[in-house]
Amino acid sequence: MSSGVEDILTYKRDSKEDLYAMLNCSETSTVDQIQAEFKILALQYHPDKNDGDKESEAKFQQLKEAKEILCDPEKRASYDKWRNSGIQISYKNWLGMKEH
Repeated sequence: MSSGVEDILTYKRDSKEDLYAMLNCSETSTVDQIQAEFKILALQYHPDKNDGDKESEAKFQQLKEAKEILCDPEKRASYDKWRNSGIQISYKNWLGMKEH
């Protein structure tokens, strides 16, 4: 496992990490809008509709995680704080560092 400093020095933010974009939403989207977009995408990537397709399964899990974060006011506030901070570390690593 790499150190927090090393993560910061080597991290490049990827647009694929943008949970709003992942769900075709924006920072101003309501929970209802986020849930509606999730349902549309979930139908496309759900494992039951893509039997054995590991990429679709992984995408579905990412969408599910994004929805869970953005539909929970506390988690969403935390994500928005990270997203707008410009800090050069992934959201998951930032959460881990925040807990210590």
